[in-house]
Amino acid sequence: MFLGIKADVEDFEADKDGRYCNFCLVIAENPLNDFVELPEHLINLEYSNIICGVIRGALATVDYIIN
Repeated sequence: MFLGIKADVEDFEADKDGRYCNFCLVIAENPLNDFVELPEHLINLEYSNIICGVIRGALATVDYIIN
């Protein structure tokens, strides 16, 4: 929502009590592609992994993640 992109939820699984769940957020278009230019020798660099940390940090800030 903050980046103005849409994510789809896939592989949703919840335990029998409904307290814990696992799911995958699939982002069709990477918003960082608009701001990053990589040289040819670094074309396979996975710079977008920071998005996972941002989402986890945001959820932890609002006490939504249980360690």
